[in-house]
Amino acid sequence: MIYDFLFDGHCASDFDLVLASADGASLSESLGIATPEAITVQPILSDRQFFIRNHYTTMLQKTLRLLHFDRISCQVTPLSTAMQEEIIRWLCREDGYHPFCFLDSEEPDSVYFDVRINAGVLELAGSPCGFELTLETNCPYGYQPVHIIRSISADAPALTIQDSSSRVGSSPVNLFLLYQGEEDQTLEIENSFDHRKTRITGCHSGEMLQLTELHTISSSMRQDEIANAFNYVFPTISNTLGQRTNVFTFSQPCQVELDYKAYRKVGF
Repeated sequence: MIYDFLFDGHCASDFDLVLASADGASLSESLGIATPEAITVQPILSDRQFFIRNHYTTMLQKTLRLLHFDRISCQVTPLSTAMQEEIIRWLCREDGYHPFCFLDSEEPDSVYFDVRINAGVLELAGSPCGFELTLETNCPYGYQPVHIIRSISADAPALTIQDSSSRVGSSPVNLFLLYQGEEDQTLEIENSFDHRKTRITGCHSGEMLQLTELHTISSSMRQDEIANAFNYVFPTISNTLGQRTNVFTFSQPCQVELDYKAYRKVGF
């Protein structure tokens, strides 16, 4: 049974709150998985439909009940007005989606979902004692954060990543580089999976470069010039049903910090 969750850096248990499902059943009995719809085309004078691609029309949704629980007396207890305000301030945000995961001692590698939450107050004997939460994700599946730090040199010029995503395809990455090569050289990064090459010219020793999943690039030394030095090929992590290996080869020595989301098609 899962009694706790993490949302944007805080746990429900930080506020003496515990989870129960909306219908009183175990949380594990009410999992939801988004189902894609097929986009097809049917030629004239044909009864066959030909597949174009899958499309998700709805995201994941879940309803939870959150109760204020005294662990000493093992009873549900009333919430003060100040505590209600503090909890609603934490949960009901106006700045978009935030990371959420259930905390399960039997599953140490938690699956995250980016969610936004609406809340209604629950009462017991006329006193507020918890909240009914409605969660909505911004993606039809969850993810596990992957974070890698590596030193690249002439003796070790490659970084190998096995993409563990359960979604076939490509995932964007956030890449932070501390360039340690010679002055005014070209840094080239090639992924063996698709042989796409990321190229940045005129690099300086000690220059910090950042390429993000939002397709932005920044430099610590030449922010006004970096756009003209970049070929706008952003690295990705990819997999197929038969291949998960991504070998990134760097043409110059650098310190590399890479993170991405390995997608998980699991119940929510």
